[in-house]
Formats: sequence, structure tokens, C-alpha cells
Amino acid sequence: MRGNAILWSVLVCLAIWRLSLGECAAEEDIFLDQVSATQPATASQPNTIDAASIAAGETAFYRSCTSCHDEQRALQKPKSYSGWLNTVQRMASKTGAHISSADVAPIAAYLSSVAGVAGGAAAAGGGGDGGGGGWSFATTVSLLHRSASDAFPLENPGFFADLWVTANYQSSGPLRATVTACTSCHSRDNGGAGNAYSIELVEGSATLDLRQMCHGCKCDDGYEMLFKAGRFIVPFGAFSAMANPSTYRTVTMPLMFNMGRRVFVPGWPPRQPVLPAPFVDEGLDFIYRAPMLENLLFTFDAYAINGLQGTRADIFNRSRAYFDNNEDPSGGARMTLGGDFFRLGTSVLSGNLADQNQPHIYYTLAGADATAQITDWLRFYFEYAMRRQDSAIAAGTKETTSGTVTQLELRLWDQPYISALVRYDTLDHRSIAYGPATMYRFTSGFNIGLPGGSLLMINHERWMPKGSDHVDVFGVRWAVSL
Repeated sequence: MRGNAILWSVLVCLAIWRLSLGECAAEEDIFLDQVSATQPATASQPNTIDAASIAAGETAFYRSCTSCHDEQRALQKPKSYSGWLNTVQRMASKTGAHISSADVAPIAAYLSSVAGVAGGAAAAGGGGDGGGGGWSFATTVSLLHRSASDAFPLENPGFFADLWVTANYQSSGPLRATVTACTSCHSRDNGGAGNAYSIELVEGSATLDLRQMCHGCKCDDGYEMLFKAGRFIVPFGAFSAMANPSTYRTVTMPLMFNMGRRVFVPGWPPRQPVLPAPFVDEGLDFIYRAPMLENLLFTFDAYAINGLQGTRADIFNRSRAYFDNNEDPSGGARMTLGGDFFRLGTSVLSGNLADQNQPHIYYTLAGADATAQITDWLRFYFEYAMRRQDSAIAAGTKETTSGTVTQLELRLWDQPYISALVRYDTLDHRSIAYGPATMYRFTSGFNIGLPGGSLLMINHERWMPKGSDHVDVFGVRWAVSL
């Protein structure tokens, strides 16, 4: 990230921090009273957690945590209170998290009451102070297999192992840090030796709690002002919060975010997604969370990143680089508003694709999304995203790529957990150089909960290119978090 982006971000954050100083000084005593009144017992005293905290935690858990994964994946994992506190804090620090700071301790209290074990911090698997501080670690293993019904080329077919490893540090002060690495299939088709896997850095970032730095204590009133710097998952769209395989509901990602597991249609030029998921980049992110009205949480991200790079079909491969191709920072924002049963979001991102000292090629991304837990047995997800950019081939013209995804998941049984899922998604590309092309896809399948909180996904996908024959793809994915 170049100096002008850093200066811009620092000035914005300093201004917001200065505005918050008055609130911090005036409200510090109130915050301390709230914390002392609502904070559950420490991990060394798990039996003293009161019923009110457990009840509040149950409500917050179903409001904030089950939008990405089912409760059975958490409730089958026995941990101590400090272990759950570490886990919830780690989840709250993820891109797109919808967990209020006021809900962290109650959620940990609830989970330890229904899926807890006796003991203190030693049972947490990390967590140095028995109260959710220190290091915590998490691993997701997700094995998948894909095959197609006919001769259409299938990108990266057969078996693959998605492995994500995360180390998270939570200090007693305002600083926290996250490092995440994952396996990648890029080396298989981009100059790698044979079918060798590569390891990529998904996240290497540090986050500063500005309010805690302001007045010296952790504020558990639901308001948060955070400043993140480093390499992180860019908060564009609802799916950015579901990029870890531990939260997948289907074998493959929506078409508009899917790269690496596509179907190639003979005669079609390369069709890129709107944005690959996860889209990771280096930069700065200011995060604000605030409770609104009753049981509503507002979140806001404003960020400056290196941005997308390149103008040809390799745009997203080039954009994975750890350095920028020009001095122009890309800027974006995301806002969400959610309650007990729904969450609405909107995103925007804009920048310059061209190499340094070349004529600018501007791009803009925009999107809107909605997720809802309509009942305790029906889950809904919808998202629209669009990328519009200057054409590098036909000067003075624009290229537009857009897509939608609509997904319903119906729980059929609780014990064992079995749900049926249907998804309809599209990807549309419009340009003078290549002409229009549209892909439709219909996915159906079952999700089966297995012991230990793992999930087995069985999918049939019918890819339907407009004006061409369809192709059937069969996939199986098994995911477990440790």
C-alpha cells in the first residue's frame, strides 16, 4: 500500500477517534458498571455462570452464529468456558462478523453450559489467561470430489483437500492479530509441478481496538471501533463472511464468486467471476459496529487496499500478488443491518486496474445481499453483485459482469441432522469484444451432520450455458473444524 492510501486512512481514523474521546470519558463508568454486572464467571469458575447470561447468550448465538453454520456444528464440540470465549472472540474478529462485543461473553456462557467440559483454561486448547486472552488456534479440513457427466472440460476435477489453519492472538490490551494459511489449487494450472498443492496466506493482519485504547478498558456495550492493517479478506458481499470451508453449505461457491471449480464451454471465451472468493488483499480497514433499536446490529467497513490488477483473463491471478501494480489505492465500503432473523447488506469497491504509468482502466463493483433464518428449519440467502470496468480491448467501451444467487435450505430432521438444499445462480458477461454470454446453474443436494460437528454435503449441479448444451456435475464435500 502506497503512502497516500496510508495517510488517507490514518487521517480518517484519527478524526473518528477524536470524536469518540468525549464519549469514552463520559461513558467509562457506565461501561465498567455494565461489564461488572453482566460479565460471566471466569473459566476457573464455570459453575457460577448465571441463568440470565446463558439465556442472553442463547438468543445471541442463534441471532449471530447460525447465519453461517448450523448450531449442531458448535453444540457437538465440548470446550470449557475459556475455550468457548477464545472461539467466539476469534469468530467475532472475522471479516463480516455479525457478533456484537456485548454478546461475546454471553455466547461463550451459553455454549459452555450446553457443550462444555469441566476445567479452566487448560481445556481451551489455547488461551493464556483463562478469560479469552492469549493465543487460540483453529483448523478446518474440507475434502471434496467433483466429476462431470460428459466431455465438457471441468476445472480441477477429482479430489482436493481444502485445509485452513488459523492462529489468533487476543491480548488483554487493545491489540489482536490473526494469521491464516490455506491450501490452494493455483499451482496445479499456473506453472506448478504436476498436481502439487501450494500454501497461500489468506490473512496476516493486526487489529487495534480504538475505544479500548481510548480509555483503557474493554467496552462490552456492543459498540466497537476497530482499525485493521495487513492482509485480510476484503469485506465485499455477504459471501466474504462465508469464505472459510467450515461455513460452506454447498460443494462449490456461487458462480459470481467461483474461480477454480468452473465448467469450460467449448467455443466460449474465458468468463471470469465478478470477484473470486475469498478475495484477499493488503490494506487498511476501519470497522464500526453499533446496536440500533432493539436486537438490531449495524456494521460499517471502510477500507483502502491495493485492489485488482491487470486487464486480461489473468486479472484475478495477478491480483493475488502481495504488491500493487500502481500507486492508486482502491477504496471500498460495506454496510449491514441485522436482527434476530435477518441481515441486509450492501457493498461497493472501486479502483484502477492498469499498470503504473499506463492509461487508467477504472473498475467499480457493487452488490446487495440478504440472509434470513425464516424459521428454525428454513434458511434463505440471496446476493447480487456486479463489476463494471473500462475495456482494455475496445477503447471507450465498458465491460460488465454480474451475477445472482438464491439459496434455500430446509431442515428435514434434527437427530441426525439432515437438510435439503436448492440453489439457483447466474453469471452474465457483456462486452463488445466478446459479446454477451450467460451461464445458469441449478444445484440440489443434502447436508448431513456427522458426529463431532462435521458436515457432509452431497450436490448435483446442472450448468446451463445460454445457447449450448447443459452439463451435469456431481460433487461431495466433507468439512470438519478442529
